[in-house]
Amino acid sequence: MIAAKNISYAYGTKQVLDDVSLSIEAGTITAIIGPNGAGKSTLLNIMTGAIEASSGSILLDEKSLKSFGAADLACRRAVLPQSSKLGFNFTVREVVEMGRMPHLDRHEKDSGVDIVGLAMEATDISALEERHYLTLSGGERQRVDLARVLAQIWPDKESGSTAYLFLDEPTNNLDISHQHAVLEAGKKMASQGLGVCCVLHDLNLALNYTDCTLLLKQGRVFAQGKTEETMTRKILGEVFGVDVSVIEHEGRKVIATQPQENSI
Repeated sequence: MIAAKNISYAYGTKQVLDDVSLSIEAGTITAIIGPNGAGKSTLLNIMTGAIEASSGSILLDEKSLKSFGAADLACRRAVLPQSSKLGFNFTVREVVEMGRMPHLDRHEKDSGVDIVGLAMEATDISALEERHYLTLSGGERQRVDLARVLAQIWPDKESGSTAYLFLDEPTNNLDISHQHAVLEAGKKMASQGLGVCCVLHDLNLALNYTDCTLLLKQGRVFAQGKTEETMTRKILGEVFGVDVSVIEHEGRKVIATQPQENSI
């Protein structure tokens, strides 16, 4: 398990997070949702070690995240940021292969399994294998970047330890089909024992693909728990300040909202 314990974060006089706790369990997908500026990405960045909290702690298997070396941590957690800054015109396969770099010093065994190929297949980019990264559309690059982080922590039963996948708004720039494909890939990783945490804006994707949800409002935990218990009309209405309905459609729950006058 990877857990955030009583995390607070501020820059200057602005309090971004205030006493937030969150645990990511193996085999589950957890969504972090909330309005713009609620602190979602900041929490994710603190949980992955990208930035340091003002107070509180991050524990991985009950050990401080700070106690892990860079190589060890890279084999235990992978992060898909909102945007990639890759500026070299590598082929798609070369970019995905970068995800395996943390394992090279560990004398990775040749099991005959093409992990890079499996990661590309999971993100529907196999046909782009020889294309150059910088020639791709924004949505295609997003899927390549996802394949890279999947390759980084691809499930390994021999390791005996759980890996964690963190996705910061992974469905941005994607068409509807690939939005679902990305979260299906996350769901598959969770079914194989990984812990998955994602920041999402699309409430319907969160409702139908995640097991647990943390709702943030103004940097504080407003609600937390099983997705079907936290993403209710009352809670969502109070968090987002809109009239929300949760309805059944063809066996699935759907969130519908009503336009608000003078909402901006």
